[in-house]
Amino acid sequence: MRTMLEVFTADGFLGASPYTFISPDAPHRADDPLHDEDIAGYGLCKVIRKNTWDPASPYRWEPKKSFHAVSGFYRSC
Repeated sequence: MRTMLEVFTADGFLGASPYTFISPDAPHRADDPLHDEDIAGYGLCKVIRKNTWDPASPYRWEPKKSFHAVSGFYRSC
């Protein structure tokens, strides 16, 4: 993520940013890696649902490595 933002900046783009902060419909399942939908998601943060199999259950989000990479890039601008 950071590399691409650096490429866009070097090429003179006026702006570029990731398009998904979280994907509530693709929850992270640490206890079930085979069904961890977040692993293929585009979100900068992973969604942790109270009940990972209930799409209506409450959730929280946690930053992924990509979140920190993007954050660091914009912090250095």
